Amino acid sequence: MPKAGAFKFKLSGDWEKMASILDGFEANFKASMEHASDRAGLLVASRIRKRITEGKYAANAKRTALLKGGGTPTPLKDTGWLYRNITWDVINPFVVHVGTNRFARGKGRVNVAKVVHDGASKSKSGGSTVIKVTDKMRAYFRYLAHKHKGFKPLSSKTTHIIIPKRPFIETVIEEPDTRAKVKTEWSRGIAAAFAGKKVPT
Repeated sequence: MPKAGAFKFKLSGDWEKMASILDGFEANFKASMEHASDRAGLLVASRIRKRITEGKYAANAKRTALLKGGGTPTPLKDTGWLYRNITWDVINPFVVHVGTNRFARGKGRVNVAKVVHDGASKSKSGGSTVIKVTDKMRAYFRYLAHKHKGFKPLSSKTTHIIIPKRPFIETVIEEPDTRAKVKTEWSRGIAAAFAGKKVPT
């Protein structure tokens, strides 16, 4: 009967290659997927920027345009804050966050990016946020009219302000072609890991 340790094996060819891949598989898999997620984030962010420049969403109200330094209402555009701050962040090898946060300064800060994107949150106005006009708001609009030439205070007949929905992120993410290309990036990452490569080729 052979003694313990009498049998020795030496891997060669494809078996040797497979053993080498398995030795570093966990690290390669994470590195490969992190790279794939980064590429997916870049892809989606680029498509969101492109969607913004297409001008398909509702233009700013005239009062908003005046406050932003222009007299002509314009839709979301490539010179705007939101466009310049569309970005992505790889949270971990399997999660990538794409979007932006814009907050107004001061007490009771508001996520402006979310308001522009979502429009409706709790309203039933068919995709728009409806804000009830208060006495303080009327006073503030009178102040703005005093400070900005061409800006008019709210009419006594204006009881609500409507912010239209501009889903510049959601529409891109929901596109079948976008989803397919993101899936391709992650599939390439998995394939690279099983091939023993740290990043997709």
